[in-house]
Amino acid sequence: MIWAWLEMANYNYIEEFDLEGLAEHITYFERDDYRIDLDKIGKGKFDIDIFDKEDPYELKVHAIPKNHWNFIFFAIFNNDGDVSYYTSNPITLDFSANEKIIAKFHPEFDLTVNRGNQNEVNKYLLKEYYSNESNQYEEVYFPGEYLKLKVENIQPGYVFNRWAKPGKSETADVLSPYEEETQVRVFRTTSHNYVADISKGRFNWIILNLPDNMIASEYMSDEKYKVNDAVEARFERIRYFFDVNIIGQGDYNIRGQPEGIEDNEPYYLYGRELLIDASPQENWKFNKWRWINPDPPENLAIDEDNPEIIEGYIEDDYDNHEFRYELDLIFAPTLNIDLEKANETDFEPSAKINLNPEPKEGYEDNKVYDINTEVDIEIIPDEGWTFLQWSNEVKNTNKKDTSIIMDDTYDINAYLKRNEYNIQFVIIGEGQIEVLPDKETFQHGEEVRIKAIPDEGYCFQKYEGAIESENNEEEFVIEENKKIYVLFSPQLHINIFGEGEVEVEPEKDCYSYEIFRK
Repeated sequence: MIWAWLEMANYNYIEEFDLEGLAEHITYFERDDYRIDLDKIGKGKFDIDIFDKEDPYELKVHAIPKNHWNFIFFAIFNNDGDVSYYTSNPITLDFSANEKIIAKFHPEFDLTVNRGNQNEVNKYLLKEYYSNESNQYEEVYFPGEYLKLKVENIQPGYVFNRWAKPGKSETADVLSPYEEETQVRVFRTTSHNYVADISKGRFNWIILNLPDNMIASEYMSDEKYKVNDAVEARFERIRYFFDVNIIGQGDYNIRGQPEGIEDNEPYYLYGRELLIDASPQENWKFNKWRWINPDPPENLAIDEDNPEIIEGYIEDDYDNHEFRYELDLIFAPTLNIDLEKANETDFEPSAKINLNPEPKEGYEDNKVYDINTEVDIEIIPDEGWTFLQWSNEVKNTNKKDTSIIMDDTYDINAYLKRNEYNIQFVIIGEGQIEVLPDKETFQHGEEVRIKAIPDEGYCFQKYEGAIESENNEEEFVIEENKKIYVLFSPQLHINIFGEGEVEVEPEKDCYSYEIFRK
């Protein structure tokens, strides 16, 4: 075995080869007593020129690699067994001694990309070599140049998946198979690995999984085990999911069929046109969409005229195979307050309702609040009504001032009683009073008609008290309890016996008690 240090492009690396055992003899040249053998490792050929104008002759050797192979170096062995390395090509030698020239070729790396021109992969030689002084790496492939692979210009909607073996599920033998930028050794074996153990300042090679019936030297010299595996850069479509947090009561609908289902979740692909609309449950109102991630997205927007709708295209590009749009869909509860009759009446209850805070604007006649808002409620009954109680949804059912937390929609009833009044009649004299409608109590705002009917010998004089009138028939709207005095006066009858006249001053059909007493 020959151990050799090479210095190439200012980087040191160590090669361990049984060069003579690996080399394939091509041809030789003889002159006088000297012979030069030309051998090769890898795929290539030689172009030889001999210049004999001077003594000693010069031999110009040009190593020409086969397609998809690269020239690496010349190794020149002299009679003493010493070896010299040259990385220049061609080289010119003196034909003055017995020498063996070995040209070493490495195959190029065979790289395929499964997405055609949709995505790009750059590859170039990375002049980095492992040194025997470094203990960083315990395993390396066969020494040589590394190829740096880097994915660039990934098409929108795609993401790098991994480096893999073409047509297989296994990952490729690269440094970092799941990273967009990685390294792969140019020269290696198919299906078999070399394990390098860094010890005692040199590489000791252990051949694993040696084919049956083959010894190490045969394995090292068999060209069919010295080709490169192809590496495939695999990409996958980004799957876009929607995580919608519903606050309140309602749902949403994404119009259009998803591209697929994963773990019972529908997903969509880049470029898909979407329309998402919110649909509140009964007595709930749409409040707003609130983006969490991203905020806001690139081409999905809330419709200004119909804010419950999100529409646009999925055109947000990310470096992960899955992306989740996260947003809140917020519905707002409504507060409905009805005024109910607490007693039988033909009147419709009425009152003023004060709310603090005021309901949200933009919902016409609906009282809409942000969820979990505490609302203070005050009722002021209109004239003629008395507040009795609230329904059980509020905190204090018997007080005009109460409150409620809007954690749901609420229909609240305020029970109002129509005020009722009595009419007390005080009759002075002899007579009756007729009341329409004929009943004992009257509701606020009810029209009442009264008529005074004097008994025989009496006449109606007037009403006093709650009503001041000399008309025996009156109509009024009752708005309070009333006490009415009804005055009947006796009529004056003068019987004349004999001849003569009686003057009455004042002359009236009916006189008050005061006049009559005079």
